Amino acid sequence: MGLDWRTLDLSDYLEALEAHNEAHSSEKPERQASDGLKRFLAAHRDGGNG
Repeated sequence: MGLDWRTLDLSDYLEALEAHNEAHSSEKPERQASDGLKRFLAAHRDGGNG
């Protein structure tokens, strides 16, 4: 997922993991990522520089 694991909070990790797993599940309807998840991913990609 391209996350900076050094600054990762467990609850944030679990939310990102759930979204990642749901994105790859063909059984569930397609869902957009929440604004909070988008901010989290943007803040933690590439060591927080992205």
